Amino acid sequence: MNDSTSEQGFEVKFAFVAWVPPLKLKDKNGLQVESRILDAKNKAFNYFLNIFERALGDCKTEIQFKSPQLNQSNVVRSHILDIVSSKTQKRKEKSARALAERLASVTDERSGNGLFVIVEGQKLQTTRILLNRFRSDEVVFTRHSKQELIIGFLDEAFTKRSRFYKSALFEDIPSNGSFWRGFAIDKQIVANTNREISSYWITDFLNAQSAITSVQGTMNFAKAMKTFLQKADSLAEKEQIISALLGLKNKTDKPISIESICRDYLSDDLYQRFKVYFRDDYFFNSVFTLDPDTYQSELGSTIVGLENGLIITAPTFDYKKCVKEELLPDGATQVSLSGKLQDKKLAKGKRVEL
Repeated sequence: MNDSTSEQGFEVKFAFVAWVPPLKLKDKNGLQVESRILDAKNKAFNYFLNIFERALGDCKTEIQFKSPQLNQSNVVRSHILDIVSSKTQKRKEKSARALAERLASVTDERSGNGLFVIVEGQKLQTTRILLNRFRSDEVVFTRHSKQELIIGFLDEAFTKRSRFYKSALFEDIPSNGSFWRGFAIDKQIVANTNREISSYWITDFLNAQSAITSVQGTMNFAKAMKTFLQKADSLAEKEQIISALLGLKNKTDKPISIESICRDYLSDDLYQRFKVYFRDDYFFNSVFTLDPDTYQSELGSTIVGLENGLIITAPTFDYKKCVKEELLPDGATQVSLSGKLQDKKLAKGKRVEL
């Protein structure tokens, strides 16, 4: 296709359109997805470009991809990364077609036929990719054949019907860790209802969920770590968990999940116990970034140095439970420890871990 530049400065690299029938039906009646690359010369192109330009303002609900196989992967995100990273239109089309077929596979008679549109644009180092689904009336603006999909763009009729659509927007600097989060809207929901965005679009097709903010993610993560520090069977297991927490100090800008942290920092046995504990909790695989302030207040360490050279390091959230500070008449502070001894071992240096 010919490149085209939007008013916002995004150079359109790829545009794709597919007629998506409801293939979730038991009787498919020979229906199949028909698709093609949309050329910038097509009359429909400018209409889709306008939606692409205003998508960031339209899509209000922040979402994030799920990782159901506990391996930090998501099939829809993988196809999006393939579209973004592919150098040829043919390879981009292959991944776009896979997304169209996935959408058809979760579409039933309630959603009916659909027109599925993908637009990819690039501005400097940033790539934006927009997925749209329109309710399709073949008579009005689409007709399909075995060989090709033809857009019959009827301006007045199309405009009346095309104000109602579903969108998902993803904008990021391409990398192996990008495009986990995006934004969505469902304009096909009746305006006077309180229904959330269609689960068919977000949950079934995108395999996504409402996004967890950095603060929410860090708070949930802190709660999980505190729980497992209490459940740890030995000092060695506590040390593993504390080491994991210390290892995250300089990774506040990287997407993480409890699953990835456990996999990277804990022994296989402790990792498996975490998985069992979180088996019914979607947050185990939810991706978020650490909020530095929340991390410090909830999981930071307090370090105390004594005059005899002894150094005490304790999680801040447990410090007051086991360390008592008393101001002496001479102005010095006396520190005393309290708690039941669970374990101890000989270590190099004068360092006590609580």
